[in-house]
Amino acid sequence: MSETTNQVIAEDVTKTVEQYKDWQIETAEDYMAAGALLKAIKEKLAKVDAHHKPMVDQAHQLHKSAIAARDALTKPLKAIGSHVRAECGRWDTAQREIARKAQAEADRIARKKADDEQLAEAERLEAEGHAAAAEAVLEVPVAAPVAPVVPPAPKPAGISYRENWKAELVDFAAVPRDYLMVNWPEVNRVAKISKGEVEIPGFRIYSERTTAVR
Repeated sequence: MSETTNQVIAEDVTKTVEQYKDWQIETAEDYMAAGALLKAIKEKLAKVDAHHKPMVDQAHQLHKSAIAARDALTKPLKAIGSHVRAECGRWDTAQREIARKAQAEADRIARKKADDEQLAEAERLEAEGHAAAAEAVLEVPVAAPVAPVVPPAPKPAGISYRENWKAELVDFAAVPRDYLMVNWPEVNRVAKISKGEVEIPGFRIYSERTTAVR
């Protein structure tokens, strides 16, 4: 890329920008001149693009090559990392389920022990001839027993877990209006192909005019 050519193009662009940055159409002649100005700008853009294309293409290719070389090494490592994280999650979930069941069993045993002790006390009182006292003992709710807490499975150093709460749609008709989203691509597609002939409830179909240069 010639430094001289680049400087000439840069000077031409700067001159055009400075000359027309505050330009306004005030007369019919100005309006007619706008067409020629837009065409000139379009030609200057094409000239800038053509001048810089080799350098841009070369940089793009170098970037692609660097990305490919990097990805060839990082993708396998990331895949292994994802696999190990999934295994850690699977193991931790399984261990937590084991601990939950063990805790439930410990609670059941503690509850049964408390119930058995209450029944034994009532039977003792009744055997001693204290029927009313025995009945009163049985009417007293058994306090929730405190079972030994099952310790969680140990975690290796450097590993932690985050709760990631998500929602699953189970009844679209029950979804509140605040959680619905307008399908703008479809709405604009219908507006474009129908050119306003098709009305969509809740929308105003209109046209925006833009200036094109041929």
